[in-house]
Amino acid sequence: MLLSRGTAMGGILLAVVMLFMTAAFFSPIADFALFSLTSLCIAVMVIYSGYRGGVILYFAASVLIFAFFGIVFSLPFIFFFGIYPILKGLIESKISKWKAFALKSFLFMAFAAVGIAGISTLSGMMQMTYFLDDLPEIFGEYRIIAAGGAIVISFMIYDQALTLAIGVIGKFLPSKR
Repeated sequence: MLLSRGTAMGGILLAVVMLFMTAAFFSPIADFALFSLTSLCIAVMVIYSGYRGGVILYFAASVLIFAFFGIVFSLPFIFFFGIYPILKGLIESKISKWKAFALKSFLFMAFAAVGIAGISTLSGMMQMTYFLDDLPEIFGEYRIIAAGGAIVISFMIYDQALTLAIGVIGKFLPSKR
């Protein structure tokens, strides 16, 4: 594949990532959906030009998102939505389906735990309300378990949707892998 084609595809996908991030920044809803679409852009780059191209796009997008939107808004992309498609491709190409799902679930729970710990630390430092305090009282002391269950279900839906979208888009792109 010509270097110029890969560079052009990377530039187009970087612009699309920034478009989705801008929409997520100004949108009062649909953040999860728009962040998921940024993952799809990274996955398309991995399909089109391999893991190296995906990593380059991830780093370029991370720097731009951080520069334009600040640290708080860029963290979900940097620590999960941007890196996950690359990890997903590496994991699924190396091990069986069920082992891959278990490993991806473990990695996601680790990312979520770090994210929740970071959010709780930031909210404590900034005297903000901790987002688990907003869960209904019907969960009582099981609020963390309820939030964890919701996070796992969201991850399974996200992973399956990303897999299906990659399958559809992969049929139309020339693959380097």
